[in-house]
Amino acid sequence: MENELRSEISHCFLHISIAGRPCRKVVIELYHLECPKICQSFLQLISNPGTTSKRNPLPCYRGTEFHRVVESFMVQGGDFECFDGTGGYSAVTKSKTIEDESFRISHDRAGRVSMANRGPNTNGSQFFITLKATPHLDKKHVCFGQVIEGM
Repeated sequence: MENELRSEISHCFLHISIAGRPCRKVVIELYHLECPKICQSFLQLISNPGTTSKRNPLPCYRGTEFHRVVESFMVQGGDFECFDGTGGYSAVTKSKTIEDESFRISHDRAGRVSMANRGPNTNGSQFFITLKATPHLDKKHVCFGQVIEGM
């Protein structure tokens, strides 16, 4: 994984398993100039070792699930706290949420990576990947990356 946070674009990846069996590697291109805090938090959560537990409370995506899958729409994950879509928080802010940094990138195609939220300026750790164009999400969810391999 490339971890240069000051660059315009970096790449990271998720190893996806289905029923405990390795399935695929999903490579994501991140847009740091558009969304620097969101990308920094995402990279930190994707690269932190271990899992979240009482013994190792380091927040990370490892071992989490896509808790929401809507056919022909999106898959959502990133809840390392409750594992059901009700938890999670930013890894880089004291307030646990990140403001909406940019709405410039549209949800105009499959593979867009965006922040799930509970309203304006409530971006935490949960994210979703679009499975088709979803323009109705523009200006409501911050798009910060694009899947470039493994869709």
